[in-house]
Amino acid sequence: CYMSAYKFIIWPAGPVVVDQLATKHPISLIMGLAGIAATAAMGAVLGGTTSGKVCRGISAFLAGMMGVVQPCRMGQKFRSHRLEAFKSSVNDYTKRCHEGRAKRNLGYEVLFPPNVSIGDTVDKALIFYPGLLVDHMAYAKILGDLSDHGILVLLVNAEPSRLASEVATVDHLQRLRHEISTLMGITVKEWVVGGHSLGGMAAAALFSQRNFPSDVSRLVQWAIPGESSDLTKSSSLKSVLRISGSRDGIAKPLDLGGAHTRSKFPPKSEILFETIVGGNHAGFGHYGPQNFPVRDCDREGITLDQQQEKVVKVTAHYLLGGKKQQ
Repeated sequence: CYMSAYKFIIWPAGPVVVDQLATKHPISLIMGLAGIAATAAMGAVLGGTTSGKVCRGISAFLAGMMGVVQPCRMGQKFRSHRLEAFKSSVNDYTKRCHEGRAKRNLGYEVLFPPNVSIGDTVDKALIFYPGLLVDHMAYAKILGDLSDHGILVLLVNAEPSRLASEVATVDHLQRLRHEISTLMGITVKEWVVGGHSLGGMAAAALFSQRNFPSDVSRLVQWAIPGESSDLTKSSSLKSVLRISGSRDGIAKPLDLGGAHTRSKFPPKSEILFETIVGGNHAGFGHYGPQNFPVRDCDREGITLDQQQEKVVKVTAHYLLGGKKQQ
């Protein structure tokens, strides 16, 4: 938990926090960094004097707060805010397994489209990364519904840390594709990556990694709490679907608008936005309520099933070739 907390603060939370400060409070960010630098410099100039020791003590204290205390506090929250899947999602997955519509592989779940099994061909396949601290099985129900539309879905297991950025690497992506195509004999015409919340951020970060496969050009993001990667130089990313909930208490406050979002992606890429009116953050999976890192809002005028039905409809429409831009 503590090592994951350090990684979480460094990425993806760190860039999001700095990005928010730089955009909304640039003067505060500059003054804060200047203050720390000035304190450290003054300590160096004053040398062994009492004032110099005080300045160095303040710098050490600030460094300790950022480098030790805060990750420890975050580590405790990682332990106490783990979010388990609703039984409804697990039961739906179990039923699909009995019907031959799902299979558990090492590190991920496979959700098959109707009448598709080992040795067949599918048009689209989605590799999906779960949100922070969320049991990946919380997405089995909604992704199972997505597979009903003819899409092969690979649901990544991010245990034990439940931090998708620890598993979302190009090597991991290529291993999954190899196992599906070679070991299971399924031919996939197009691969897409995506995820919910920080899982969607981890999926986006893949496009900035070396040796990312050029044939993967689309990204699906559900309820993203900000931008953590500058993908403007990505040569493979061509299209992004971003779905949000109007009652999202976690991601919505960090949304800096469409113009800011577009500035993080390649200039010629297509970015499609869709808002689920009344939908909240946890409503993209079968879990909740969510109170970390902040409290999520309640859904308004919409049930969990209704929110997920709309999410599935928009996502399937996008993956299967349709376009809808807000």
